[in-house]
Amino acid sequence: MIEARGALLCQVTAPEFQRIVVEDVSETGVGHLNQGLLSAHGLDEGGDAACGVGGHDAMWFALRDLLFAGRRWPNPAVPANIARPDEDQALLPHLPRAHERMILLLMNVLLIEVRAENTFAFVEALVKDPELFTQSREGAATALKLIGRIREDERIHVAYLRTVLSELRSFTYRAKNAALASGAELLDPLWRSLVEWHTVENPRLARTQQRVILEKRILEHPEGAAILEEFRALESDEPEAQAQLAPTL
Repeated sequence: MIEARGALLCQVTAPEFQRIVVEDVSETGVGHLNQGLLSAHGLDEGGDAACGVGGHDAMWFALRDLLFAGRRWPNPAVPANIARPDEDQALLPHLPRAHERMILLLMNVLLIEVRAENTFAFVEALVKDPELFTQSREGAATALKLIGRIREDERIHVAYLRTVLSELRSFTYRAKNAALASGAELLDPLWRSLVEWHTVENPRLARTQQRVILEKRILEHPEGAAILEEFRALESDEPEAQAQLAPTL
């Protein structure tokens, strides 16, 4: 369901960066954002409902049904917003608001994609486990193919986003005060703060929220108290490690 939101990229129009960038952007990835890069990404994630074609969103539901054949599941609760709370504020005040919002969107999407890859790899490892899904190993084989195709798409997404953001970092900008500013000077502090949010702050918050939900579900079991005790005993005393996932620009 989170992947389905990516279909919004089909409706995004990037502002004209040549207006604020000194260098020629016509032959760069930045210059091609509105020439298919964003829309292709959005179609991968959410498909094209008008044509009856699903994207990664439909593939994950198909994968679930292959593994849990015959079972019905309620729709999961999905956060309304997974962005950082302060993103309505001006975070790049020297640039026009539309350009700032586009840079912020690209950074957030890249970090979400890389975090998602960790999840996809984890799911793939579970599906490969011969002790799991023993009643649907044939379905599991098909599910693995679907995961592989999704991961290949995501590798392409990460590659083009890294390219575009690296280009944006390399440019020289005409700032609002008419002075010239380097992309690295403008973008690096924002990038570091977003990496901190996506790899440290947000996972810690999500962990706390999910723990409450999991413990409530465990206690619904007839032997919930004993199971919960075992569950808590599995917790590691080691300090939380920062996720080693943030690509460099």
